[in-house]
Amino acid sequence: MSSATLLSDIEFYSGLFGPSGHEDLVIRAFAETVRALGYSASVDALGNVTVPVREASAGYPTFAVTAHLDEIGFVVRDIDPAGWLYLNRIGGVNDRVVAGQRLQVRSDSGELVEGHVGVKGAHVSTEAELATVVTVEEAYVDLLLSSREEVLAHGIRIGSPAAFVGPFSQRGALLRGKAFDDRIGVAALLELLRRLRDADFGAGFTLIATVQEEFSQRAGVPPVCAVRPDVLICLDIGLAADSPDHNAGGPRLGEGPVIHGFTRGRTGGGLIPNPALVRYMADAAAKHDVPFVHSTLRGGLTDGSYMQYAGAGITTIDLAFPVRNAHTAVEVAHLSDVEHLVGLVAHAITDAGRGQSFARG
Repeated sequence: MSSATLLSDIEFYSGLFGPSGHEDLVIRAFAETVRALGYSASVDALGNVTVPVREASAGYPTFAVTAHLDEIGFVVRDIDPAGWLYLNRIGGVNDRVVAGQRLQVRSDSGELVEGHVGVKGAHVSTEAELATVVTVEEAYVDLLLSSREEVLAHGIRIGSPAAFVGPFSQRGALLRGKAFDDRIGVAALLELLRRLRDADFGAGFTLIATVQEEFSQRAGVPPVCAVRPDVLICLDIGLAADSPDHNAGGPRLGEGPVIHGFTRGRTGGGLIPNPALVRYMADAAAKHDVPFVHSTLRGGLTDGSYMQYAGAGITTIDLAFPVRNAHTAVEVAHLSDVEHLVGLVAHAITDAGRGQSFARG
């Protein structure tokens, strides 16, 4: 596996603008990369990209591996006469990191106009204000434009999308940037495609890159209904538990990919994976000396939580790479965790035998 190619993809894809519902730059880049590798890529009406890699030989299962193309972000909800923008959030934006944050707003022509969230100066703030978190709904964005007319002349209007600005950086195997959720997963899909290009195995294999995961988690249902795999592997973030404010009961960066045995969203939904599939993944990791961590996730879920209900139901599992500072412009991940994640998925697919079953009961 080429770490250089994987690293390059992580930097490139995480830097693209693509909040939920506005993933077009990411969709186009992903589809073009897949086609350059010699595979077909179809884009459905929602923007999901499906890549059929190979059909299963007789008696072998079909695997679909998925990651989402979108990132958290914002939509302009109002522009006042002085040119200040006010926002609605797309996805689980953390209010605590919004004030002072640089953003990009996409104009109707596709230009990315940089702005920032304004901050009331400490010199004129009360003690109560200094101790209060400004919510997304209270925040105002400064585009360095002086009137509503100027903003509109730049092609920015109510409904225009926005996203964090966060430059990519690296120190050793540690990576920092925006949109690692889930552009690292997208880079892992491409690395998996390269790794299995010349491999000899009987299982069927399809990639699905989904949209709007951060908004509704449901946009991935149509393509998985069309593919109808026997097994669905969803690649997304896990929450690293190795920082001063979160340092117990979870994975640490550099320990390997995460096999989630349970996920549950804040308002319901989630995934309890098929126990046989959990054992299969753990056995594949042990067989091939891939380090991994068993963990659970409460307070978050993936689009696999809904894709599992497609058709007559699909055997589904969430595999993750841990990150710090999730849903911010400074997410941190470890390159070896991603490399091992790709390895684990590749072994799971190539190890599957004729008659492989994950039947319940």
